Amino acid sequence: MESKEVNMGSNYNYTIHLDSQNSSSLAEDMSDNSIAKDKRLEKISEEKIKRILLVEDDEITQDVIILFLKDIYQVDIAADTASAIDAVKKKNYAAVLMDINLGRGKSGIEVTKEIRKMPDCEHLPIIAVTAFASKGDKEEFLAAGCNYYIAKPFSKEEIRNLLASIRFRQ
Repeated sequence: MESKEVNMGSNYNYTIHLDSQNSSSLAEDMSDNSIAKDKRLEKISEEKIKRILLVEDDEITQDVIILFLKDIYQVDIAADTASAIDAVKKKNYAAVLMDINLGRGKSGIEVTKEIRKMPDCEHLPIIAVTAFASKGDKEEFLAAGCNYYIAKPFSKEEIRNLLASIRFRQ
């Protein structure tokens, strides 16, 4: 039945006749589709469970990185060196995004060296996230224990592509 009133929309009714012999196979097909959908959702959930530690003292940078990654990763924040060390001791992270200039206290390089000495952390991917972009900076950070490097400012696509290229530890 179709409504003829202006701005009221349209209503349609459909009737589907099913042969009783085919209705069980239709139910099975619908069930199979539900199972496939559930498996896809499980896979998405497993991928999102990848937990990343962001060691960053600047709140604006924290917010930007979380905004870039929140739909793919669970991001924990450590705003200082002591929190970073404590977090790595307590949780199993897929990777660490390490600001190199953490203000007062230890640098990101010093924290990286401490993390490397921890049990089961020698292969933890650590990404140097820094505004230091002069010639030789990248090589210095990689030699100090970071596995990867990304210079600030970076785009959402750049950081997501970098993380996607990393073979996360199990």
